[in-house]
Amino acid sequence: MYKVLKNKLDEQIDDIDNRVAKLKEEQEKDIIRKFNSELAKMKKKIEERKTSKGESGAELKDRENELQHHLELITNIAQRIDNENRTLLQKNQKLRNDYKK
Repeated sequence: MYKVLKNKLDEQIDDIDNRVAKLKEEQEKDIIRKFNSELAKMKKKIEERKTSKGESGAELKDRENELQHHLELITNIAQRIDNENRTLLQKNQKLRNDYKK
């Protein structure tokens, strides 16, 4: 009886590990897609502005700063997700160790 319960719990823990890993991958892919989409939009807008008459260097610099801000924001989000995933994996490992004791 104990072995059956232990095996079921081990399977559930393994399943949690797999789900955490999949969530991490999905979140990273979503962030990358979002970033690439935003970057493409910004590049398109910059090119449109370059071709328009009277485009000033100051406006381009403002746009560059805006893009840099978006990049930093998305990078921070990705870092937070990565840190949260690491924390969850450590907690999961601790729970596994406590369970095995």
